[in-house]
Amino acid sequence: WRGPEWMDGAVKMGLWVIPTLMLLVILRRGAWRTALDDLGLARPAWRGMAFAAAATLPMAAFLAVSPLSLDPASLAAAVLLGPFAEEVLYRGFLFHQLQRRAGWSMPWAALGSAIVFALAHHNNLDEVLVTAVLRENLAANITRIAPPTQATNARGCLIAWMTRRWQSLWPAIALH
Repeated sequence: WRGPEWMDGAVKMGLWVIPTLMLLVILRRGAWRTALDDLGLARPAWRGMAFAAAATLPMAAFLAVSPLSLDPASLAAAVLLGPFAEEVLYRGFLFHQLQRRAGWSMPWAALGSAIVFALAHHNNLDEVLVTAVLRENLAANITRIAPPTQATNARGCLIAWMTRRWQSLWPAIALH
């Protein structure tokens, strides 16, 4: 229970989830239920879990017959804490705030939150961009990061759509 996955998840919970929830409680003048509803967490979780179970059945079947050795504690941290924290931040907070407070349309809010999600998930993005600026070759490096970023961006848009479609963050958390 002390592995890097648990530490990463605990840091995300402490730095993302708790401050996000507290900010929404303050904005909603102490209304916890409304803050949870703003994040998409007020609805029952069972629908999201059922959806994710059906969607990930092929992967679970593969893991069941795979010779891979997985530590159950690390696997639990990787599929529970991290996805929960990330979905609260990117879809529950950012996507909803872009729609509700900034007045962005659903496609633009989905794209905006997906871009931030994709950039946060790109390995060595800071190194690539700093190197590009120093070498004055930003266009070449942007084309280098574009393909993996676009795939993650598409995933972020799909998850934002799911969040909007079911008016709940639980399917996104479960599928993540």
